[in-house]
Amino acid sequence: MGAPSRPDMYCDCPRTKTAIGKEDLEIVYQGKSLAIDPVGGVWQSFPDGGECQPGQVIGEKGCSWRLNGINRAINASCMYETFDRAIEELDPSCFAQCE
Repeated sequence: MGAPSRPDMYCDCPRTKTAIGKEDLEIVYQGKSLAIDPVGGVWQSFPDGGECQPGQVIGEKGCSWRLNGINRAINASCMYETFDRAIEELDPSCFAQCE
């Protein structure tokens, strides 16, 4: 995948492959319409390169996270269907053309 047309929106530095990312879409989109922010919430990313190996200490050699257990899980297909439905409801006539 090539770099986007706006270089200020892209960073291919080593930190992006290990650092945990967090973004609150309510803040990013400042309560704008659903067309801009259809799903909302706080999104986090845990890149493979930052996963700690057994016995490794967080902060050591790019290690930034480890799984300490799963407290709650959701069904991915249910999540995707919910997102799809929310987005399709923004402009049903547009999406009707895709069927």
